[in-house]
Amino acid sequence: MAKKILRLLLCIGFMCFSFIPCTKIYAFENTVLDNISATFAIVIDRDTNQVLAEKDADTKMYPASMTKMMTAIIAIENLTDLNQQITITQDMIAGLIEQNASLAGFKVGDTPTVQDILYGIALPSGADATNAAAFTISGSIEAYVDLMNEKAQAIGMTNTHFVNTTGLHDENHYSTARDMAKLLQYCLNNDTFNTIFSTHTYTTSPLASSPLGIELNSTIFTAAQKNGYALPGLIGGKTGFTYPAGHCLASWEDINDMHLITVVANADAYAPASPHVKDTDSILNQLQSWNRIAALSTQSVVSTVKVKHIFAEDDTIEVKSPIDFNYDLPQDIQPEVTCTLPQTISSANTSQNLEGDLTISYNGEIFYTTKLMVKIPEESHILDRIALWFQKVF
Repeated sequence: MAKKILRLLLCIGFMCFSFIPCTKIYAFENTVLDNISATFAIVIDRDTNQVLAEKDADTKMYPASMTKMMTAIIAIENLTDLNQQITITQDMIAGLIEQNASLAGFKVGDTPTVQDILYGIALPSGADATNAAAFTISGSIEAYVDLMNEKAQAIGMTNTHFVNTTGLHDENHYSTARDMAKLLQYCLNNDTFNTIFSTHTYTTSPLASSPLGIELNSTIFTAAQKNGYALPGLIGGKTGFTYPAGHCLASWEDINDMHLITVVANADAYAPASPHVKDTDSILNQLQSWNRIAALSTQSVVSTVKVKHIFAEDDTIEVKSPIDFNYDLPQDIQPEVTCTLPQTISSANTSQNLEGDLTISYNGEIFYTTKLMVKIPEESHILDRIALWFQKVF
């Protein structure tokens, strides 16, 4: 006679995602960062926050022009009319040439649009554009930097402090690779940011100093083309450089259904051929042999528990996964799913509940674990109930 299958008796106790930060790098992760010169690096999945690989990601470093991701997102959130014109003043560009800052090329008296300013920040890393945004929104660089630091705290950048809008070197202007990844993760929630920071080339509206507009070119795509880097899956990003910071790059990519954020920082300041782009290219080439593995779905049966009765026919409880679980791994790696619920139980069990652990792991390293609780059905047969009563009484 067929056994009864009970599928709806699963109760979840507590669930705790354990996307464990890679303080201990898995052996297969080491290869991702093997060939990079950057002192600091991190690769995360922006959908799940899984850390695929990291290298001193919480160590203080100088972000250089990766700072401009924060400058830009503050401007995007405060200047909603992209066609609004901004008049360039002397205060906005004063001292930038002397500081050897990168410039978009706006001159005093030009009236670029907000959109022009944003592209000036993103593509050529223009300090004139960042200062134009700061003076327009806050009236001063100092007040704008306050907004930047407030936003950093709000999105969990706990090891970051800004003192300018440009990323020009200052001992008190610092961050970490992990914080830069958090910043980019936040920025990618904004469609305008996505569009602007993934653009190769843009020409501004006509300006007094340039009636045909200024052609602005992305530093990352220009460097990749110049040096022959394929950067598989690259969508967009922001470069940075000062001698103390070295070469830096924060970027995002789609590879084999993985939606990634990659940050490299302090690549050799004196190396030729854009070492930060070279590092990112190396990482992305390694990750082409990875993919997103669906270890579990809510349709996955993780345990089958037989409930034995005294007189009635046995029940079988199918325990299904409480979650859909996806993890990024090398294509030849298959994680192990284990469940510690017992395979057989008597319905005379007085607690009527079973507890066990559901774990996903590989080579002893746990990716995810949660508690499961299964309620055992009470005896339904009258003779079973009588037998159970006698058992409890005597």
